[in-house]
Formats: sequence, structure tokens, C-alpha cells
Amino acid sequence: MGIGILFIWRAKCRFLLSIAGITMAVVIMFLEQGFFFSVLDSQARLAPLINGDLVVLHKDRTHLNKWSVLNKIHLYRADVLSGVEKAIPLYKRFMGLRNKETDQVKQILVYAFPPDSMPLNIGDAAEVLPKLRKPRTVLFDRKSRDIYGRIEADQDLELNDQLFRLAGFVDIGPNIISDGSVVMSDGTFLEKYPAAQPVMGIIQLNTEADLEFVRQQMKGMFPDLTVMTPLELAEREMKFTATSVPIGVVFGVGMMAGLVIGIVVSYQVLFNELNDLKPQYATLTAMGFSGWFLGRLVLEQALALCLLGFAFALPIVWYLFDLLGKQTSMVMVLDFQRGLAIFGLTVIMCMVSALMAQQSVIRADPADLY
Repeated sequence: MGIGILFIWRAKCRFLLSIAGITMAVVIMFLEQGFFFSVLDSQARLAPLINGDLVVLHKDRTHLNKWSVLNKIHLYRADVLSGVEKAIPLYKRFMGLRNKETDQVKQILVYAFPPDSMPLNIGDAAEVLPKLRKPRTVLFDRKSRDIYGRIEADQDLELNDQLFRLAGFVDIGPNIISDGSVVMSDGTFLEKYPAAQPVMGIIQLNTEADLEFVRQQMKGMFPDLTVMTPLELAEREMKFTATSVPIGVVFGVGMMAGLVIGIVVSYQVLFNELNDLKPQYATLTAMGFSGWFLGRLVLEQALALCLLGFAFALPIVWYLFDLLGKQTSMVMVLDFQRGLAIFGLTVIMCMVSALMAQQSVIRADPADLY
């Protein structure tokens, strides 16, 4: 254990309170970052579920909440292109689902696709597709929010004043404009909306197909369509959400508030420690130790506060993310790369406070310290 850590460990109660202050600041930064990415991830949560190599959208559909449709003829033509295994239409529409407990009608998002294909990874295809083949049968998203009441298998769901049989459940999840989802076959959907057009096409390629070659073919054939991979779609959706609404500013201010709190707390801790240990630092100075050595002791103390505060914050953040995710049905993920960014801010926070606090030691005259 280094000298700097021994210095700060001597007052154990204050040391623990100091760690608690740093931990609070780290938790605040994690939560603000978590809320920010929760909005982005939840809004783009459909993209990672896409079971395909390419996604086809109308060029006017600049984000997933804009429902510009595409002509089914385009998908029929894409289906015969070299390298294409299947071109699957995906329909989407809001319908009113009646809550049997409250008799209130709440909007729910309905997805529909052919029951011989699985364009979305929302469950086991061997279970999902046979259920969708049954007429007027739907599957309910078990991750939907609780506003729809108790939903159980084999009950009837009333959608837009018509009854549908609930045959099972899938996993999709809500976003910032939708509280839940229902999945049905395109046959059941088109029976109610015969003129409907798909909002998206999912392109599944043969194993030997060249993705870029197929993409360029489709762009040449369909200039009014956008062709991208599911990953590109997710990145575009997150970028649009981040730039179209001021969520970055709102949560960024919260993160900066946590950073400032941490700097103030760690500076106050280190400053008090330096004042209490003036004789010890004076002794080291009189023995010939340089100002760089004394400053390094302060940095060592700051780093100890940083590492311990971050370590104590992690289990708290994990618990809060899990709790908030369950309560809001939003995507709250303790991601490694995002956590690394918060760790970097924590190090910066403690180093800045150390540099501010150590000036009184480096510049002081040894005779004045006694």
C-alpha cells in the first residue's frame, strides 16, 4: 500500500464518507447516461430483431416512426433477384386493444407478416409460425407495459372492436411511442385492411450471395427505396432520435452535474487531508522530496477514491438499471463500452480535484508548513 493511500486511510470514517460521495457522483453519471441510451436503444429496438441481411424502406421513411409504405410489387421483383432467398413484407399499424378489466381502449402496435417466414427474431419459429397460420389468431408481446391488463393465453383480444384468439406470446418490447405490440399473419391483417401496403421489406440472402452486389442491384432497380443492413438501420435510428429531440442536452447536463459533484467532493476530501497532514508533508519536503513526489501522493489518494467509488457504484447501478428496466419496460443496459466512458469521466473527475488540491503542497515553503 502506497504512502498516499496510508495517509488517506488514517481517518477511516472520513475516508468511507468520501467514497460514498464519489459513489453518488458516479451513480448520477451512470443514470443520466443510462436514461439517454435507454431512449435511443428503445426507439431502435426493432432493428436488432430483424432476421435478415438487408432492410428495404421507402426513401421518405427517414425514421421508424414515419410510416411511409412501399409497394409490394417491389418486393415481388426483389424476390427473384440473384442471391435473394426471400423478400418478406412487414406490415405495421396501430389498433385499439380493449382492457377487459377497465373497459378502456389503449393503442397497441400491430405487426404482420407471412406465416411461412420469420422476418423478426421474436421467438422460436417452430412455435410462432404454426400459431400464426390459424385464422384470426394473434400473439401478444409479453414485454408490453401493464396498461393492457392481464393477458393470458387462449383468451380473446378485442382489437378495433373485433375478437382475435390469443395463441401465445412473443418478445419485442415497447418504445417511446408504443406501449406494446401484437403480431398476426398478413392474411389476418389484410382481411381487415385489404389495401394495406408493407412499411418494410426484410431481405434474406442465400449463403453464397454477395450482400453489396445485391444491395447495388436493388438500389438500381428501385431508386425510390432505401436499402440498408439491420445494423445500419439501428445506427440511423439512434442518430435521428439523438439529433431530432434535445435529449442529449438534457441528460448531458445531468452527467455534467454528477461530474461537478464528484470534483467538489473529492477536492474537499483531498484539501482537508492536506491540511491535516501538513507536518507530514513538511517532513517529506525537509528530507528533500520534490514537489513532484508530493503531488504524486495526492494523485495516488485521488486514484484510490476514484477506483473505490467506481467499484461501489457498479452494483448499485446494476440494481437500479434492472429495476428501472422492469418498471418502465425500456432498454436499460449496463454496457461495457458505455461503462468505460463513465470510468474515464470518474478518473478525470478525481485527477482534476487532485491537481487543484495539491497546489497548496507543491507551492508551500517547508518552514510555513510546521
